[in-house]
Amino acid sequence: MTEPSFFEAVESTLGPLTAARGLIGLVQGLAGSGLLAALREPVRWQEAAASAGMPERVATAVLEALVAGEVVTEEDGLAHLTAPWRALTAPTAYAPLDQVLAGDAVQARQLQAIAAGDTYWTMKSQDRIAYALSISPDPTSPARVAGFRASVEQHPVRALMRDGARVLELGCGVAGQLLTCLQAFPEMTAVGVELSDDLADVAEQRAAALGVGDRLRVVRGDAASFSDPEPFDVAHWSQFFFPSASRAGAVRAMLAALRPGGLAYLPLPWDFEEYAAHPTSGATRDYRLMRVLLSSWGVPEARYEDLVAELTAGGFVDVALIHPAADVPRVIARRP
Repeated sequence: MTEPSFFEAVESTLGPLTAARGLIGLVQGLAGSGLLAALREPVRWQEAAASAGMPERVATAVLEALVAGEVVTEEDGLAHLTAPWRALTAPTAYAPLDQVLAGDAVQARQLQAIAAGDTYWTMKSQDRIAYALSISPDPTSPARVAGFRASVEQHPVRALMRDGARVLELGCGVAGQLLTCLQAFPEMTAVGVELSDDLADVAEQRAAALGVGDRLRVVRGDAASFSDPEPFDVAHWSQFFFPSASRAGAVRAMLAALRPGGLAYLPLPWDFEEYAAHPTSGATRDYRLMRVLLSSWGVPEARYEDLVAELTAGGFVDVALIHPAADVPRVIARRP
């Protein structure tokens, strides 16, 4: 096989990566200026850019770059976001685009620091918060709250929440999921356990701002040490951020916290069959990069069979994989 020249290698390998990074930078800037939101509906780009103070020659170059990057399409003098970018900027988006991109930047910095031995606990606090916000559902979005409420008939755990369940979340982070559920289901109450003080602070601040602080208690500390005299109906475990040494203790704490018949509930967001079938796809590359980060934090690659083993060893029964509407696949188990 003939080795490519430097410029051929740049064009075929490095070029797409640097172009993607540049495109993200351009999108971030447009999002901050409000121009990206303007493109959700067809607009005369030159007029919109001029009103934001962008020179005509720059506006032309920006539009051409956005079209080439498949962010924008242009027809009959009108420019608007393509369907994927409309989804990314929609009111129902899982998280605001600026938060998603900020989290991506944090991940890139952490990957860059892997060789230096950096870990989750050596991250700057603002980076840890930004990353948590980027992977957490947006509780400030009325459309997302409404989506949670509307999914209740196809979602066994949310049905319990609607009926006034008491919910525990181990590893609640900035509490995006709990805060969204608390607004969607005003009869439920919740306790979130979080080891990072900075994330717990944000969770409490957001709960107060959203008017649900009276129904959410945030406990700072190790999930394995948590106990409460009042039983819970549902225990959610954010398992994909728990290091190996902490996992058995978290399962024991869930079992002890639940009432008999109560449900443990944990996400399984990875499509391992897809990664095996398409080892160089974009989804696989994204997952493998995240695995670098998680492995540096001591988090194992937990597949469904591993989660079944962990939950069964901890005393749970009836372990199953479910695919609830408008949610990632979840593993669900029952305390006998």
